[in-house]
Amino acid sequence: HDSESSARSDSDSSDSDHHRKKRELHHHATRHREHAKAKAKHNEDSALAAMEAATSGLTSNDAAKKKVTAEDKKKQKLIQAKMKALEGKINKDFHKVTKMGKKAGFLPPLKMPAL
Repeated sequence: HDSESSARSDSDSSDSDHHRKKRELHHHATRHREHAKAKAKHNEDSALAAMEAATSGLTSNDAAKKKVTAEDKKKQKLIQAKMKALEGKINKDFHKVTKMGKKAGFLPPLKMPAL
């Protein structure tokens, strides 16, 4: 009689362990699902906010509506000329360094200027 009740209590114990583990797994899966939903919602909200920020700049840009004056065109041409000159200086400097490296047989590492 004791062996029967002992077997039954072992069976009950393993059943309760089984149910406990099953509940824990279910709880873990539910938390994981909720976390994934929250993360997806956050990503959607972030993407929507970024899109709204990008499109709001397109619709409320007063500079795009502003009429371009002769003075604006003059400034633009001046800036373009300065950029071309700067590009020329950069190319000239680059070619000087590479020419020197080719003559020497190697290209020494360039030191970054202190800013």
